[in-house]
Amino acid sequence: TEGLLPFARWIADEANEAGRIKTERPVMVILGNPPYSGHSANKGDWIRKLLRGEDTSTGEKTDNYFEVDGKPLGERNPKWLNDDYVKFIRFAQWRIQKTGYGVLAFISNHGYLDNPTFRGMRQSLMESSDDIYVLDLHGNSKKKEKCPDGSQDENVFDIQQGVAIGIFVKRAGGSATPTRDACQSDSATVRHIHLWGLREVFGKNFHDQKQLTAGKSSWLYENDISTGNWTTIKPQSPSYLFVPRDTKLLEEYQAYWKIGDAMPENNVGFVTARDRFVTDFDRDSLERRIKEFRSEESNISSSELSSKYALKNTSSWNLGTARRLLRADGNWEHHFRMCLYRPFDSRHIYYSRIMLERPVHQIQMIGSGNWDIIFCSSHIVEFNLFRRGGNAMFPLYLYSQREKGDLLDASEPTDTPGGRRPNLSPEFIEEFSKKLGMTFVPDGKGDPGAAGNAAVSAAVLKASRLQNGGRDALHTASETLAVQGDSCNAAVSAAVSGASRPSFGQVEIRDRGRLPHWEIEGGIYFITFRLADSLPQSVLKAIIAEREDILKTARQAGREVSKAERARLAKLTSKKIERYLDSGAGACHLRNDKVAEVVADAIRHFDGKYYRLFAWTVMPNHVHIVVKLLPDHNLQKTLHSCKSFTSHQANLILGRKGIFWSREYYDHLVRDEEEFYRVVRYVANNPKKANLKDWKWCWVDEKWGQDAPNTASGTLALQNGGQDAPNTASETLALPGGRDALETASETLAVQGTFGPEDIFHYIYAVFHSPTYRSRYAEFLKIDFPRVPLTSNQTLFRTLCGLGKELVDLHLMEKHGPDLAGYPVDGSHQVEKVRYSEPGKCSAGGRVWINDAQYFGNVSPEVWEFHIGGYQVCQKWLKDRKGRTLSYDDQTHYQYIVSALSETIRIMSEIDQAIDQHGGWPIR
Repeated sequence: TEGLLPFARWIADEANEAGRIKTERPVMVILGNPPYSGHSANKGDWIRKLLRGEDTSTGEKTDNYFEVDGKPLGERNPKWLNDDYVKFIRFAQWRIQKTGYGVLAFISNHGYLDNPTFRGMRQSLMESSDDIYVLDLHGNSKKKEKCPDGSQDENVFDIQQGVAIGIFVKRAGGSATPTRDACQSDSATVRHIHLWGLREVFGKNFHDQKQLTAGKSSWLYENDISTGNWTTIKPQSPSYLFVPRDTKLLEEYQAYWKIGDAMPENNVGFVTARDRFVTDFDRDSLERRIKEFRSEESNISSSELSSKYALKNTSSWNLGTARRLLRADGNWEHHFRMCLYRPFDSRHIYYSRIMLERPVHQIQMIGSGNWDIIFCSSHIVEFNLFRRGGNAMFPLYLYSQREKGDLLDASEPTDTPGGRRPNLSPEFIEEFSKKLGMTFVPDGKGDPGAAGNAAVSAAVLKASRLQNGGRDALHTASETLAVQGDSCNAAVSAAVSGASRPSFGQVEIRDRGRLPHWEIEGGIYFITFRLADSLPQSVLKAIIAEREDILKTARQAGREVSKAERARLAKLTSKKIERYLDSGAGACHLRNDKVAEVVADAIRHFDGKYYRLFAWTVMPNHVHIVVKLLPDHNLQKTLHSCKSFTSHQANLILGRKGIFWSREYYDHLVRDEEEFYRVVRYVANNPKKANLKDWKWCWVDEKWGQDAPNTASGTLALQNGGQDAPNTASETLALPGGRDALETASETLAVQGTFGPEDIFHYIYAVFHSPTYRSRYAEFLKIDFPRVPLTSNQTLFRTLCGLGKELVDLHLMEKHGPDLAGYPVDGSHQVEKVRYSEPGKCSAGGRVWINDAQYFGNVSPEVWEFHIGGYQVCQKWLKDRKGRTLSYDDQTHYQYIVSALSETIRIMSEIDQAIDQHGGWPIR
């Protein structure tokens, strides 16, 4: 220190002496409030290796925070163990161990108490201490912590991160040793206290002066280690939690399957690091930005782009390099995709590795009040889908054609569609199959019924003959509305579709107590929707009652009706309704040319956007259209958009109020080329058949007809006066072996039930939405991935599969419930200030206001408050659009969100009811 000024020399000597004390002299007490930072400022090699069990100052092996029970943690990226406060604790632990006794007391981030990543750290601290005192002060606003009674919980500091006091005591000559025996009885005694509530509560003393009377600060002033009401806990392998747990429930919960073991392939969502540039509500805007980014003709420099769009270079992404790579990408236009950005919020993204940040992120569970961090998606998923980020994706299927090394890579050959295989472990499948007594099929959904469809068909046919005096009700249905088994997988020719032959996937029927609907991606549909007064309720009830009688007969025979039989019944129902509509019942508002023109314009408007239009006709009280749905669009949403707009416009023209269209609609899935021509002829000739002269509201696209096969002229023949309407009497029921064979089958066939990957997915989705599951295992769900209980009850399994399927359809926005939020006031449609007014004197239902004049009505408080992934969905969706003008599609989408959440609340209750009816918890 020679040559230094006296004060500087004193500082240097003090530092040197402190260093000698830290490394050479006995240190018995270490106190502190270390910094909490995931991005550590202390990156020295010595502390880094000390965390991993190597003391480079002596060359000795020591406690390893990256191991538990002598084995590696297995974390993909345990970065939280590199937090500075962890390093300070590890240093202090090492220093006390060097002395042989002492006390370590820190107030720090409380994450290490129960986060799975810190289980090796907790085990190490237990093995190197005799007594551990943990005072959890909570106050974690990041997790939205509240007191157990729901009241406010505050932090003792002005920070968001919850904190805890940890006191670790090692006695001289104590029993604590750095052992690896997880079951050793002489490890530390761990004591714990939860401290909830406000930071400070003030009152008045006898002199009317302000005085601290309660709160966390008051408790800390008045108590010490000997006076606190400590709870002794026994941390167990493999988690070694420093928080109290219900051990009986823990054993029950740990007996379930880890979701990561059941669905072994998983990863986090993608990270862009530049969301505002590569994502957008509008595809055209996104395309313009990408074109500008890669263009060599725009003369905009990289520095100008950086300034204009706030694009910054990072350690793994360089703006100039990205521009060069994107210019060289011959397939750059193929990277525009849809992504699930937030719950119920799909956006356009430029999904190219050139533009995305792709660091490896740790997957972890971080509780946020009530557990609500589960959702489903048919799109790629953004990293911050949930409020805390780091959401883990568990794909249902793995596809072999993915790039090598990608999450969805599958090297094993498979015969399933697209070369895919289920992301389900063989051990999980085997155990579930044994418990259910059912056979697993590797793709799609199985038939969970106890008997085959042939036996069901025979029972229905036989019973309906007996009930109807020998008349075969279902065979009669087949004469007009026939489907041959599951033949809906047939292809429609290129001449019909205008593209390559589409391969129809699994057909499903929606049936919520009303008329069934076919659903299929990319399907061609013959659709009918009608005016509200065109079919009296008495007539509709009579038609549906006839259908229900047949279903009842099947149930009385002890059989379930197959999909094919339900299809036949649905078509019979549709045919009878069509005949009644053609009779011209009701006010027939569509005779008004202005109203008909509005409807025709709306049908044409969606052509090329939501569907490809082949034919339409607007009848006086109903409408027929033939369309092929475009990707990412579903039938129910498309029709709702069309009907909502036209009903409003029609009521304005007619000077009326009230319901214009019936909520129900009728759809027929076109099976093959022959049927396609038949339905188009039916639509074209429907006015003539109904004796409407000079009816101009009818149209058929002739472009596709030029290549129509099997026609001499190359054009569509619109003849026969509609005699070739769909489902004519020439079609017959095709059931192998005839009626006698089926009757025999009903008595002898006993096909074992089957279940598939999608059934499992729906079952898991239902279980995870059980309110009782979430509350019963709340403390475990906050710190670990959810676990799946397996049932052996086939009835419960079928019920939960159905309820889970409903939830999935709602959350994918493929369907919505009956209750849609109103949007009654016209205006600017601009989102300015989002607020909610509860039901009261002014309105029967709650209102979500987007500005001072416009609102969505009939939104219940439960729906408004509903959270998914830490987000208050109804509020979040609108707040993300502040300053934007809601388009008609935006308005409709928000109505769907409200409806989906309302239905979700209902279904969650039904899930609990179903479980209670079959023995309750735990599920067996």
